[in-house]
Amino acid sequence: MIEYKIGLKQANKHLVSLSMEFEAPCNNPIIELPSWTPGSYLIRDYSRHIQNLKLTSHDDSLNKITKNQWMIPVSKDSKVNLEYELYCFEFSVRTNYLDNRYGLINGAATFFYLKNLDGLDYKSQEYTISFDLDGFETFSSLPHVKGKYFAEDYDELVDSPVAIVKPEYYSISEYMKEDIKNRVLVIGEEGNYDIQSISKDLKAIQSSTIKLFGELPYNRYLWILFVVQSGGGGLEHKFSNVSIFNRWKFRERENYIKFLTLESHEHFHVFNVKRIRPKQLGPFNYESETYTTALWIAEGLTNFYEKQLIHNEGLIDANEYLSLLEKAINSYLKTPGRFVRSLTLSSFDAWIKLYKPDENSINSVVSYYLKGGLVGFLLNLEILTESKYKSSLDDVYRYLYTEYKKDPTMGFDEKSFDSIVQNATGVNVTEFFNKFIYSTTELPFDKYFERIGVEIKKNEILSENLFGVKLNSANKIKEISADSDLYGTEISVNDEIISINGSKISGQIMKEINSKIPTDVKIGYFKDEMLYFSNISLVSKEFEFKLSFMGTPSESQLNLRSMIFNDNLTS
Repeated sequence: MIEYKIGLKQANKHLVSLSMEFEAPCNNPIIELPSWTPGSYLIRDYSRHIQNLKLTSHDDSLNKITKNQWMIPVSKDSKVNLEYELYCFEFSVRTNYLDNRYGLINGAATFFYLKNLDGLDYKSQEYTISFDLDGFETFSSLPHVKGKYFAEDYDELVDSPVAIVKPEYYSISEYMKEDIKNRVLVIGEEGNYDIQSISKDLKAIQSSTIKLFGELPYNRYLWILFVVQSGGGGLEHKFSNVSIFNRWKFRERENYIKFLTLESHEHFHVFNVKRIRPKQLGPFNYESETYTTALWIAEGLTNFYEKQLIHNEGLIDANEYLSLLEKAINSYLKTPGRFVRSLTLSSFDAWIKLYKPDENSINSVVSYYLKGGLVGFLLNLEILTESKYKSSLDDVYRYLYTEYKKDPTMGFDEKSFDSIVQNATGVNVTEFFNKFIYSTTELPFDKYFERIGVEIKKNEILSENLFGVKLNSANKIKEISADSDLYGTEISVNDEIISINGSKISGQIMKEINSKIPTDVKIGYFKDEMLYFSNISLVSKEFEFKLSFMGTPSESQLNLRSMIFNDNLTS
């Protein structure tokens, strides 16, 4: 048993005080803090936030051996007590935060695990956590008895964030679903949300999930939602999720749909990733990167289901669903990197690409969330069509969940996912995978959307910025797409654009230039504080793709459409 005690008296300093008590499982045990957290594929070096770490049970001092490891010079079975502080001022779903109002404790960024000098770890030990609350309240999905939280092992500890909040800064709603207790915790100041309405919609998301899998895979669930002025995101856990959303964006329909897709996404992960997973994603090596080519399955197919599930339950209608697909397609088609990296390579390179974006990311990588979600939609249509409407992607996930329940310790072989699809549906998707998952072949949207009677039209639009080049508020170039006419010229990222055809740059000037499609544009700009001018001989237009339902679909189009869009919209 490893016991943690956490003090919150230094909240105004953004410091958490911790003590760690245990019996040494070996001679000279090592304490190690993770370098990353599951679900967020970036080395974050959490140990940089540790301060005043000391051994209080013995006169000896700790011996630091790596950036995140310390050796304790004690013999086996010795009682050990450590104390340390954590600086907690990075507000996200994967890091630690604390102020005098509220905070979030994430296990990987907070708690040590034990190992020996030979690398054998002791993560299977039980853990307890208690708090010196100092006016705060705590919420977690961990079992809570007599003032203590209990975790069966280190993996459960890491997978169970703790929300910390003073009473005046939260609202909570409780409801039962399938005899399972659910809590909806909203933390923050003010906001235009209605917690009862939110709870009703979250319950509907669970209903849609039950229709897919037949059950919920947990015996308790905690929705943790921080409402703030800026920031966003979500992170999944086995018995909870944490999300961040703008406090004033719950009433405008388009923004509320974003909230619904966020919660639907994180909740679908209780199946896809937290239980159904590629072999590489558990048990975890918390010290270094865990490579997998299957993040397009873990995140991309979850991206597909985040929309499909809320539509199935009537939380969005067919036109709203189509609008979400339209936005995704337009974003995808504005990413030249889709011709550079396949879905599998983008998954593998998440550690150095997706989580470390730079000015060239748009040209060198495609998001496995974005493309993976679109591939999921097309794959579902492929299975439906080739099976003559007898099977769908749902059958793949029901099959995977059945296999998981046979042996929860086993993950699937990511290299055989096409075979898994065929076993579950009877449809051979090897060619589909070779083209759209393992290579950079363009996704044939026209071909697949025609099957459900949806037209794709290419419309010319005004550029939101200079010829599609993204500028910051100081008119400095942030990003140049490989599709832009500025790509490959002497103009580059960080140059400050000051004039177009002799006129000072402004929003109005850009609109006029873009609307006229000039063939000769003179651009004035600063590079390293020096003034330059450059002539661009041809300025192309930007395009967007609009999706719409055909007014007179065929019988086969209607049949297939009805399996995707549950309100059977025909016009």
